[in-house]
Amino acid sequence: MAQPTYSFPDYWSEADLDGLPDDGHRYEIVDGSLLMTPPPSQGHQSIGGNLFMALRLAMPNGFRALYEIGVRVPGGNFIPDIVVLRPGSSPNVEWSEAEDVALVVEIASKSTRVTDRTLKAAKYAEAGIPTYWRVDADGTVTIHTGPAADEYTRSSTIRPGIGCSSSSRSRSRWYPPTWWNDGRIPSGTGVLDDVGAPAERRDAMRAVARERGELLGRP
Repeated sequence: MAQPTYSFPDYWSEADLDGLPDDGHRYEIVDGSLLMTPPPSQGHQSIGGNLFMALRLAMPNGFRALYEIGVRVPGGNFIPDIVVLRPGSSPNVEWSEAEDVALVVEIASKSTRVTDRTLKAAKYAEAGIPTYWRVDADGTVTIHTGPAADEYTRSSTIRPGIGCSSSSRSRSRWYPPTWWNDGRIPSGTGVLDDVGAPAERRDAMRAVARERGELLGRP
């Protein structure tokens, strides 16, 4: 049986993605170049599933956490592992606009570690997305906030069972990122901190933490 053939453009655009196969790979565009990511591993999906569940449990009213949806950024189209959309964002669209996005999450793999740390961080910041989480395979989370031009001006690193190291002198401990308020900490809006959450959400989050050992978990 003959294999299908594809004609590749010199400069990729969003419309060109429609002609690519639905083969489990993730196809993204940046500045006219095509990025192809292999299907995720079981460990990658385990971490993503745990974090997605935690976000859904902690989500304030009106915010939506979604898995692997398209986001437009300057000069490209990305598909983050997890996206949190603001209240009032357009539903049922193929590509969400950056101004509708409150948080993007990328879970690192061998094929994406460098891109997640450099290229994607720059594009998410340029798009004005207020918070970007980069999650390593061991559950370590690097939280980027304060986008300015093509970089984030603040970052914090959370390691399972250890706590936080932060580039912001104003934080002596890690507070859950409040992506809808650019990293500032209003009361009652925690993600991993259950302060102020409704009782049923607190109980569910604690049950997840007990079951997994760490909320993000190890595969």
